Amino acid sequence: MSERPACLSHLQRLSAVRSDAGVRFLTPAATPGNHCPMHTALAFATTVPGLSTLVVGMPECTVYSRVVAARSHDATARHWSYVLDDSEVIFGCGEGLAAAIREMDRGGARAIMVIFTCVPELTGEDIEGILYGLRPQVSASLIPLPAGHFKCNSHPQGLRKALASLCALMEPQGAGAGRDESGRRDAEAYRDESDCRGAGVRRDESGRRDAGARQGATTRSVNVLGWTPDTARGELPEELQVIRNQGFHLRFLGTGTPIEGFCEAPDAVLNLVLSPWAEQLAQEMERSFAVPFCTLCDAYGIATLDEVFARITELLRLDAPLFSSKRREHAAILHQQAKDALRGTRYVCAPLGEVSPIPLALYLAELGMEPLLLHIDDFAPAQRAQAQQLNAKGYDPLVCHLVNVRQDAAALQDLDPDFCFGALPGKSPSMCLPSVGTLRTKLGYDRMIGLLELLLRAVEEKEGSANVGSSSSATTATTATAATAAITRQGRG
Repeated sequence: MSERPACLSHLQRLSAVRSDAGVRFLTPAATPGNHCPMHTALAFATTVPGLSTLVVGMPECTVYSRVVAARSHDATARHWSYVLDDSEVIFGCGEGLAAAIREMDRGGARAIMVIFTCVPELTGEDIEGILYGLRPQVSASLIPLPAGHFKCNSHPQGLRKALASLCALMEPQGAGAGRDESGRRDAEAYRDESDCRGAGVRRDESGRRDAGARQGATTRSVNVLGWTPDTARGELPEELQVIRNQGFHLRFLGTGTPIEGFCEAPDAVLNLVLSPWAEQLAQEMERSFAVPFCTLCDAYGIATLDEVFARITELLRLDAPLFSSKRREHAAILHQQAKDALRGTRYVCAPLGEVSPIPLALYLAELGMEPLLLHIDDFAPAQRAQAQQLNAKGYDPLVCHLVNVRQDAAALQDLDPDFCFGALPGKSPSMCLPSVGTLRTKLGYDRMIGLLELLLRAVEEKEGSANVGSSSSATTATTATAATAAITRQGRG
């Protein structure tokens, strides 16, 4: 385990982290800071046609929310703010909040996401209880969403929670009763439901939804979680093309999906998770509707991908392979070459967007690369098991939250890494790999190949920039370049 510089002495190692609270800021340079969860949740909600929002908080939160909500292009949705006054902070806002929701309901809101910010959470305002009491009185579906920034480091948790909260809109296949002609939920149906996530569905003795009932009610639909519906208009990854060609309808649940898409989602036979922010939604749907899920956004390595693809093939009963055997062989060759070239190298992870650092580090450990420090935006519960697997391989990196990479770069450079996944000001381009974040648009072996090609290209650039004079080193670099080019031609042929 590498020694840490004094400026990093306040950071914890991955093995000691249990939640976001254990992920500390790298340096006190917290300017310009991060967006809060409310920003991300509201920004997402304003892209969902048919979904209205009500932000509850102090003036600084509610005024700022106007800037975010102004981006909405849905004329049918209402994006309102409820500003708490001094007496409501002390004595509660139940009466005023209920009046605001009734007014939104009378205005035709079909579903209202009530986003409560830091102060209502700090004072213990029972927003969920208020909404529970209001449900029999309004036609709109009510979705509570806690978004206090003090509970987390950054904004991705807002998107993760917002996606998962839409499970409250979902109904089992065939449960279309209880809606009026406009599609709004009928208040009487709400009162009659014992469980808004699937009342009347056959359940076993433990209360879990019976798998047989789900299989009997499903269609040939597969939910693609975390990708925008616009993806369907372009060229799909190979895996999704195979699934569609086998007669399955692909339903994309993410930014821009209308609420009808979320309401119908439980009819799917499988959820494919293509963004780490959508995994909590998949877990909620499995728990409430017994819809299984497979995660592809965090899958690297031949063995891991083989296992995931085998499960997808089994669940969908596909009679065609999900991937090209040439791509798999290409990935295996690149893996071995990268393992030979990168064993013993060290790296740090800067912000990578939707590419999760812990699953990435788990795969890089197979190549013999040592993680020195990982930037973590959102330490989701599911990542705990992956962190333990990384620890079991003998790696226990420092973890932190970078807010201002330009200011934090000096502290990262003190670790003297060979590579930085993400941008690191002041370091050579051959050492920094900012384009790793673009891997989020790739799946399966294509993502693995993209990562390995980036790494091998960086190795070649570093060797070239070193300008080593020995003929043996020059011969080695030339051979590696030729081998990589040959492998690339083989994989693409």
